[in-house]
Amino acid sequence: MKKANQYQQEINQLKTQLNSSDSRYFEKLQTYILSQNIFYNDETINLQLLSMLQDLIDAEKDNSDATELFGNDPQSMANEILAQLPKPKLRDQLSMSTLVIAISWFFLLLSSTSTTSGIIINLWAYILAPFLELITISLILKILHKSVY
Repeated sequence: MKKANQYQQEINQLKTQLNSSDSRYFEKLQTYILSQNIFYNDETINLQLLSMLQDLIDAEKDNSDATELFGNDPQSMANEILAQLPKPKLRDQLSMSTLVIAISWFFLLLSSTSTTSGIIINLWAYILAPFLELITISLILKILHKSVY
């Protein structure tokens, strides 16, 4: 199992120890950070979130809460955290895009009409469909990111 998945499982287990208001605060913070850019290293982000969650659990034991620990402006704090993370590599960005394009082309190929002389391929569909899908995915993630705070 990848370390990123181990960190995520540990985060999920530890979140159950939080009170309801701190849990909502952390959920929003987690959603905001994870939706900023899907190309960041999952292991680095999950390790940072796990560290923050452990600090929050310790603060709760000392009768403190999330706003006292992290402040009243979690959005700017999350932006600072993201600014400190290493920028995603072009290779990582291309691998996700390539996956979307490959899946798109696969389904376009399956849905292509077949005649006795062969398959009819619409070249514009093979160019535009993945492009539109990548734009749509990016827009959905940006909307999710903006709607958190």
